[in-house]
Amino acid sequence: MKKKVLIVCHSYPPNPGVGGRRWAIFTKYLLDSDVEVHVLTKQPSSNSVSPWMTYTAGGIMHYYKNNYPSILESNPKTVIEKINYRLALLRLKLLSSSNYYDRGVLSEKLINEKIKETLIQNKIDNLIITGAPFSFLYYGAILNLTEKINFIADIRDSWTSGAYFGFSGLSNNRKRTEYYRLKAVLKKANSVIVPYPEMKENYLELEKSSNIELWPHAVDDEMVVRKEEFQLDSENSIHLVNFGTLYDGLQGTMNSIHKSTMSNDIKIEFYTADSKYKDIFSDNNNVVYNKIIHQKEVFNLLSKPVYALYFTNENIKNYISTKYIETIATRTPIVLVGKDGEVSKFLIDNNLGIFIDESDIEIEFNDLKHRLKKLEYNYNFDYGQYTFRNQTQRLTELLV
Repeated sequence: MKKKVLIVCHSYPPNPGVGGRRWAIFTKYLLDSDVEVHVLTKQPSSNSVSPWMTYTAGGIMHYYKNNYPSILESNPKTVIEKINYRLALLRLKLLSSSNYYDRGVLSEKLINEKIKETLIQNKIDNLIITGAPFSFLYYGAILNLTEKINFIADIRDSWTSGAYFGFSGLSNNRKRTEYYRLKAVLKKANSVIVPYPEMKENYLELEKSSNIELWPHAVDDEMVVRKEEFQLDSENSIHLVNFGTLYDGLQGTMNSIHKSTMSNDIKIEFYTADSKYKDIFSDNNNVVYNKIIHQKEVFNLLSKPVYALYFTNENIKNYISTKYIETIATRTPIVLVGKDGEVSKFLIDNNLGIFIDESDIEIEFNDLKHRLKKLEYNYNFDYGQYTFRNQTQRLTELLV
């Protein structure tokens, strides 16, 4: 009998945002594995565009109305917008006892009705819910499902730690509610998927009976363009590239990089929609800000004789995210700047890059060419466990 699955993903294409990419790519490989894929996601706006739409052809779409105030998903600039933002946030605080930054905070009844309706009408036995929004995972845990429903909880980000999704700023009562919800998910789900060892350890401490599997972030190997081996020589300038969002708190780091690149043969290109820190480099011809580019262009660029420049801080120093896996797959050496942790250890232990502590940037950038020439890059690193193809095989084994 053909396996069927319902995937609940808030940001699934055609909705924009990186949050839907993972399950869009899984959809392609599940369909190739002859699994019938249904997806429940928020109703997209008429002008929604996602670069991952091509992956989703063949999936059966179902939609729900997004009840989260749109003003809270924006960056208010005018006085009126800022007032409306605060009023909307105050309303959510009054209406909820949990994390008011969670996109599903007002949608429990709506989401659960749509899940049950879709499962029953289409005779689906497998339910995958991915979070964030973490509330969706909790809604699935308390939903009155039949025993035959196989519930897989995909927790891709840390639910109850770090500075993301507003958790650190919540009151103690709201934090307790989030811990209660997390424990309910860990107890109810037939399988829990997490990307980082630290998350697995923390969640097993919270609920020892939970069936937690470690699935690292993955890359679609069909998109990867592999770099030819190259050797930096004394005549070459160093070309560093960076993609995506630049997090807060990099002011000092960027100032040090600015000083170093002014006096060294180092070129840096940022491909981002985030203009943060751009003014620091206003008089620096060696640092360029470019518009964000499609994933295919990223892979093509990484296949050139370039190095990847990435940053890490206290919150993410132990998290080997998708960008590292994608970069490694192209055989591109990584220059990691920031806090020492599991990411830097992984890169150094496998000869995949170098690490520069945030306190030593100017000294290390002055010596960057020497350090990169000394790097015996591991062009034979086996990234098979980090591919969607192999992880889909694991996923189909979880399905009933």
